[in-house]
Amino acid sequence: MFGAQASFKLSWWCKGENGDQHKHDIVSFEKGNITTAERSSKQISLKWESDPQTVLILTKPNSVSVRILCAQMVRWLKEKKKKNIYVEPRVRAELLTESSDFNYVQTWKDGK
Repeated sequence: MFGAQASFKLSWWCKGENGDQHKHDIVSFEKGNITTAERSSKQISLKWESDPQTVLILTKPNSVSVRILCAQMVRWLKEKKKKNIYVEPRVRAELLTESSDFNYVQTWKDGK
């Protein structure tokens, strides 16, 4: 269903006693393996090692403003960033009701 997977690292930075900064990797995903280290309540950043080619978009049901933003984001991701886009079956149906131009958006069958 999905192509190659992009590697990422989830890290947090903290300042040491001497004002120097330390980076701590919390989660990393490389070659299909997810590894975790310690947990932290510090600010955490997600950095992709390579650009993801596929994006999954989840939306809040029954929200007109979210539906409008979703359509704008889907167009931008496809036209400007050339990404493959997956959405929930309900969202794909909503997008196709708005315009048949969204036929490139992918989904899955409910219950699978």
